[in-house]
Amino acid sequence: MNEYLDMLRPAAQQASLLLTVPTIVFCVWVVWELYRLAWQAMLNENRSAIQWFIIGVAISFIGDALDNFYWGIAWSADYLEIPIRRPLFANGVFSNIPFRQTAGILAGYCHIRGIFCHANGLALHKEERRLNRVMKWSFIVGAGYVLILWLAKRYM
Repeated sequence: MNEYLDMLRPAAQQASLLLTVPTIVFCVWVVWELYRLAWQAMLNENRSAIQWFIIGVAISFIGDALDNFYWGIAWSADYLEIPIRRPLFANGVFSNIPFRQTAGILAGYCHIRGIFCHANGLALHKEERRLNRVMKWSFIVGAGYVLILWLAKRYM
């Protein structure tokens, strides 16, 4: 199985790099088309459902474009077997935090807010508390998971 994957890896890398360019192009295009609406929504204190969605989409596509840009460079270096590939992969976690995880969390939060706003108008108090509770508990569970990993690494 591993030999088969090793044989397919160069073609898969080429396909991924090919797809990286249109991904970045469409991400930038979406952000370009939305930036005025997203900016207006950000400045509005009483956001409508569609404004929450617009903010979430903009955040998501900005993060996705930057994530694809970083990893496009890393995978290009890997494909060309350039020595910088090792530090790019070793330090990829530093690009994942803002561009993948943080953008995903913020975009998800905005989309859920938009769904609640659409379903309930501006009467969001109960749903907003639930959303904030889920956000808080997801971070607590994430911290617990990291603690378990840390303990496993330290004591195994």
